[in-house]
Amino acid sequence: MKTVLTLSFAVAFLANVNGALADIKTDSETILNWAEQKYPDALPTHQPTKTESQWLYRFYLNTNLYTGINTQNNNVYYITGEALKAGKDPVLFDSIPNALKLATPSAGKACDASKLPAGHTATQIGNVLKITTNGCIPEPLDDLDYCPPKAIENGISLKTTQEVTVTVDNIAEPPIKVISCTKNVSPDAATPTIELDVCYSDTTMTPPVNAKTQGKIVYEQVADCLNTDATTVTDIFNDEFWFNPGDGFVKLTKRIFN
Repeated sequence: MKTVLTLSFAVAFLANVNGALADIKTDSETILNWAEQKYPDALPTHQPTKTESQWLYRFYLNTNLYTGINTQNNNVYYITGEALKAGKDPVLFDSIPNALKLATPSAGKACDASKLPAGHTATQIGNVLKITTNGCIPEPLDDLDYCPPKAIENGISLKTTQEVTVTVDNIAEPPIKVISCTKNVSPDAATPTIELDVCYSDTTMTPPVNAKTQGKIVYEQVADCLNTDATTVTDIFNDEFWFNPGDGFVKLTKRIFN
């Protein structure tokens, strides 16, 4: 019995450790991506995150600068290559929690759901916005943007990942995953995780066709939309558009996608 309890404790402990490390890695990506966008002169190009000992770090050859997170003390640092070779200590930028507040200023901000058509219910708790419908409601005439971004010059870039399942008249379609990216979004935009459980009825058909959509929409701030796995990119301030057919982004002369 004692052996079983010891093994159970060990498994639980390792699970907690792995979960904490996963959270730190996710937070590190958010902070380091934000730093690249916030300080483009010092961090001119997007770099991959590397791991060494307790460090998650990025190196910028053009400016000979390192940025990194110490996973032992949960702090964010930077240091020049010259200082590192000289054996100097890295410069403390801030703690992970404080840096996250800078990197994700919109976390927890409420979406303006007042323009959703009648029949929708929107409830936001923390950074999760749940949108439901009271049964199947008439399909909206216009495409819905559940949390529309505001445009601003030199704004941030947001990658949007939609993963949903659509059931048409009780027949489930294959899961759908769509990745897009929006440039020049206001930094104070709300970017919750949107959980959908909605049903729309196409009343132009006889009998009406009901389509139920369930899934989620996740926003992620990125340094450069054109350096992501998005299929489409929209600059909402300059009214510019790009499409990636699979071998790189192509700028379009006009918008051909919603």
